[in-house]
Amino acid sequence: MMMKNSRVLLSVLAMSAFVVACGNINDDSDPGEAMVRDAIERHGETDSYYERIATTIPGGHTSIFATWYVETDDGISYREDAYSGSQGLTRMVIYDGKGVTVYNDTQNAYYQFEEELPYEDRLAQSDLAAELSVHLATSELTLARETMVNGRAANHVVFSDEGERYEYWFDQETSYRIQERQVGESGDTLRTVEDYTLGINYDDDVFTLSEEFLEGVSERSGRPENWN
Repeated sequence: MMMKNSRVLLSVLAMSAFVVACGNINDDSDPGEAMVRDAIERHGETDSYYERIATTIPGGHTSIFATWYVETDDGISYREDAYSGSQGLTRMVIYDGKGVTVYNDTQNAYYQFEEELPYEDRLAQSDLAAELSVHLATSELTLARETMVNGRAANHVVFSDEGERYEYWFDQETSYRIQERQVGESGDTLRTVEDYTLGINYDDDVFTLSEEFLEGVSERSGRPENWN
């Protein structure tokens, strides 16, 4: 998600009459800001998780990303599986603390790199916490209310900033982001968390490629053409 570099501190505007304070919000004077700060704390503290997100981009194409992320004193391990439309697995990226393995379905091949690529920065939940902090500081908080997302009670907040709109829905029970939307000149992008688990443990079966999986798959050196 694109974010502005400006860090100029702006005051959060007063909430309109439709703002509803949630049961787990302690700051009754500004429930919208409290909702966001609860989410910042949750995501800033989340160092291991699993989530499955459906992302719909302008034009209506939907992709699904399943992510496992474990951060311990020994380092970071992560895995991201990508699915496109009605297809099965199209790409898998695994970092096991030693090197990166990429599986590319279109080439029926996997690539191994003995180097640490900066994917942990993209997958860490602390990035979302930082993003929310920037919105609080630089954008106008225009809506905060209770609603439902996929059967879950959620806190819904909206930020507006120079023609862009950023919406977030946080699970009321955990303050974890379960849906987000960005609306701007390029169109409407919606991300919905279909499933998530916090506090997962490291599992070799998740962070390594099994022999069964590798049967019939070619090993290649160098980066695939569509690596990004």
